[in-house]
Amino acid sequence: MKNSIPFMKIESSKLCKACGVKTNTYRRYLHKEMLMFLLRLSSTAPDRSWASSREILGRSGPKASSDGSYLVHWGLVERRGRGEYRITGKGVGFLLGKRKVPTYMLMRNGEVIGWSPEIASYSGLVARLNSGRSNEHDMVLVQT
Repeated sequence: MKNSIPFMKIESSKLCKACGVKTNTYRRYLHKEMLMFLLRLSSTAPDRSWASSREILGRSGPKASSDGSYLVHWGLVERRGRGEYRITGKGVGFLLGKRKVPTYMLMRNGEVIGWSPEIASYSGLVARLNSGRSNEHDMVLVQT
């Protein structure tokens, strides 16, 4: 499937056999706003200190209320309380091109249930997202 939006429903609603609750499975891709959040976090707090979403994005920054929290699943940032983040060693390595991560995660009812078999570096994702092969967001990322 083409990665045209940050998350894609990949499975129709199903009822859990154990409890009867309706479940959905989604692919949640690493997208430009998530990468921008990570990049801005690294420049806002280069000493890997804690920073609030407001410090990272500013008052009129792009919508990114959930971007930091999703990056936690990849291990690229840590979250403390409501809206405070710091970049991890893995996140720094990813931005520097020393680490690769899966391009998407599979989520069901807010829980990670699997990962993309495709892994990518920061520069590889930036190149793909800026090439027009994905129309997720209008922001253009810079290579680090």
